[in-house]
Amino acid sequence: METKFTKGSWIANYDDVIASTDPQNLICTCVDRGNGYEEFVYNTRLIAAAPDGYKAAETAYLAMMNITDYNIRLDEGFQLSLCLLRNFIAKATDRTAEDVQNEFEAKARGEQQ
Repeated sequence: METKFTKGSWIANYDDVIASTDPQNLICTCVDRGNGYEEFVYNTRLIAAAPDGYKAAETAYLAMMNITDYNIRLDEGFQLSLCLLRNFIAKATDRTAEDVQNEFEAKARGEQQ
């Protein structure tokens, strides 16, 4: 599935703005709701890291889907990690967990790019 969010690296500055690497390409602004400047700064950094986090989740999920060793696949921690990654991708793309799982299973089998 093609992503629909703004591509590329995002940056956060200390003026509450998150933009792509082109400072003129505004992604969003953050507002300090009075929970302290430190929390505000970390929230902007978390949002700015979203595209990289999404790519990492997709890469890790596909790599894990390609593991065929049943001793590994049946491990509770492995299954939990798969579910967390799948659910993150589903939430980020507004899809169901089942749709994400089906897409990545097809990719793992080489049926889809």
